[in-house]
Amino acid sequence: MNDHTEAVLDYPLMRNALQAYTVTPMGKTFASELHPHADATALEVQLRETSEMAVTLAMGAAPPLAPVSDIRSYLEAAQIAGFYLEGGQFLDVAQCLEVLQRLRRYGQMESQRVPLLSRRLARLSDFGILLREIRTALDEKGAVRDHASPALQEIRQRLKRVRDRVHRTLHDLMSTYSSVVQDAVVTIRNERFVIPLKTDFRQALRGIVHGESASGATVYVEPDSAVELNNDLLHIQAAEEREVRQILRQLTERLAAQSVAVEQALELLGEVDFMVAKGRLSQQMQGTAPQFTARPALRLLGARHPLLAAAVPIDICLGPEDRTLVITGPNTGGKTAALKTLGLLVLMAQSWLHIPVQADSVLPLFSEVFVDI
Repeated sequence: MNDHTEAVLDYPLMRNALQAYTVTPMGKTFASELHPHADATALEVQLRETSEMAVTLAMGAAPPLAPVSDIRSYLEAAQIAGFYLEGGQFLDVAQCLEVLQRLRRYGQMESQRVPLLSRRLARLSDFGILLREIRTALDEKGAVRDHASPALQEIRQRLKRVRDRVHRTLHDLMSTYSSVVQDAVVTIRNERFVIPLKTDFRQALRGIVHGESASGATVYVEPDSAVELNNDLLHIQAAEEREVRQILRQLTERLAAQSVAVEQALELLGEVDFMVAKGRLSQQMQGTAPQFTARPALRLLGARHPLLAAAVPIDICLGPEDRTLVITGPNTGGKTAALKTLGLLVLMAQSWLHIPVQADSVLPLFSEVFVDI
């Protein structure tokens, strides 16, 4: 089919309507790249899948899809030696894997109801171990959990002990020098814990000055007795960051090892999303599966333009001997709408979509559609 025909018959608007029912980037790509085809075998299979999905949706047994991020760029980056994904990116990965796992279980449990879809879903790999590793290592915000590794757990325990000692030391000093303390709150400046002193009393406590407030009324002092403790904190925090990076790097290596299977699963996820979108579009316009015939005969009964809110149903019939159909009538009488209805429904039918016609409607398979309106 040619682009001019698609544009004149508003086929891109139909594609947009289909795309609106998708929930994944992969499904949206399938919908946005849809074009009519003249392959009878592929057409039969795809239309059967559309019909199966429309029936399934009508029964309230929709596949467990959910919006996900496109993680294919993560899979590509994971192949780079030494590279690691951040916690937030792993949450996107985990969300995708969870949807894939739910679809896999759905295919196993609903094989009788959706045999065609189940046959596709049977190709899904089991990502349960990888998903469990990610969820065990990261919390719901993407931060690495304490128990992600024994080393990290020990480091964070040390970090807590030293941080508590710093706070106790500084609170004791603030109690002793309460008259010169601006606010009795331990503050952080330059990644070090400090005490906020009144500027006029900056010499009351020996230590390192880490700047002043914007108003100049407060000076931030790191007391001498807290310097070593702050040094220890920075040292332990550096060890924590190294261990966190190591954990994320290991998770990235696990993902890289399954990147081919995950990428194939994402492609399949897009196919399923596309199938569901076709089913939902069929529901919205009360469509039926078009019947194709090898004979040069066309019979559309009760055909409605799918993009018109209050379309008047029309019948269009052409037999094997008919070469021309003449449509007459007054201006604004619906002649152009009738032509566009016929052309658009042909394009839709050969795009594996249901069309808004009566069930006994019949179409031949067209290799090309030409339009001059």
